[in-house]
Amino acid sequence: MVKRIQLLSVLFILIMTSCSDSEEAVTLSSEKQITSFEISGLTTEIQGTNILIHVPPSADLSSSLSPRIEVSTKANFSLPFGTINLEEPEKITVTAEDGSSVEYTITPVFAKGIQEINVIYTQELDGETKTGKYVGKIDEENKTVIFEVSKEYLLQENVIVQIEIITIGEVVTEPKQSDFIDLSLESISTIIDETNTVYTVRFLNIGKTLGQFYLDMTGFKTGGSPSRQAPESDKEGLPTGNLIYYTLENQDLSNISVSTSFFPMGATISPSIDESIDFTNDVTFTVTSESGATDEFTVRVVKKIIFFQGEILGNALSIDDHSFSRYISNSKVSTLHLVNTDTNRRIACTVNSSNFEPGVSTYMTYQLIDSVEDKEQFVLEVELENGEVVTTNERVVINKK
Repeated sequence: MVKRIQLLSVLFILIMTSCSDSEEAVTLSSEKQITSFEISGLTTEIQGTNILIHVPPSADLSSSLSPRIEVSTKANFSLPFGTINLEEPEKITVTAEDGSSVEYTITPVFAKGIQEINVIYTQELDGETKTGKYVGKIDEENKTVIFEVSKEYLLQENVIVQIEIITIGEVVTEPKQSDFIDLSLESISTIIDETNTVYTVRFLNIGKTLGQFYLDMTGFKTGGSPSRQAPESDKEGLPTGNLIYYTLENQDLSNISVSTSFFPMGATISPSIDESIDFTNDVTFTVTSESGATDEFTVRVVKKIIFFQGEILGNALSIDDHSFSRYISNSKVSTLHLVNTDTNRRIACTVNSSNFEPGVSTYMTYQLIDSVEDKEQFVLEVELENGEVVTTNERVVINKK
């Protein structure tokens, strides 16, 4: 009996010990602090349950920010959508393992200074006022303001340019809000709490489109035409937006001089057009604006026995019963027919031309012999004095007046 009582005592002690260990195991952590709060490009500070975000005056607040947050071990936090918006109050709730929680308030601290700076332009044109603006890019770290503008446009005599400066806090600037400026402006100074800060100003031209692009071939500078205007046989594999040039079969393409009627200020082109270029194969040019934007176009030179001005321009010449055309060839046109583009009917013409010189632009006058209908469309078929017969891409359309 005594042994049985002793055994029961031992079992009771073991049960009580087990219960004590179980109670200790379910003790949960009450830690619920934000230990780290960071946002790329911004300075942050944790003060108790208040998180301060120091915001430069020119910071872009148009989009939400994604902070990197660390909390106490075993705790978790709640942040709607995982982002914050500094233009509206934000709160973060941190919940400990034991279920207790604490709320942190996010407070933006906006620094005094230039929030936004723009170039405002006004132009009076045909009785109407055109206005617009170029937004300045402010770099607080390097104290620079960069404007990407069309210099050619702003330098026109009838364009008025003013500065627009939006600030946070009491800030004195030079130039002042709405002052007239031009592209010679080199700096903007600010005075905040008697402290002077100077921003270096740069105007970068956005222009990257050239004027007419000329190749010095067949004895004179030849302008190209957009590839969309060329016949399929000439533009095969060449996307729309590129240029096709015509020249004669005896043209040496290995050493061609290039020029343009307009080159944007500050832009560069590669390959350089300061030296002659080999156009034996297609050449792709890259134009880079002063602001860094790029544009590409490819130039193709197609050799011909003869080519007309209309072939280069991609136009159809409107005629009645006689006309003249301008062509380039190494052999004079002796015979001319109009070939109907739908029926292939051939219309004979009498040809008169003078002052022919090989490789030089020549005017050819001709008159239709056979009758034609209004709105009929043709291409020119020519026979040269050297015996070659060529169906050209020179198009004409009959216009009975």
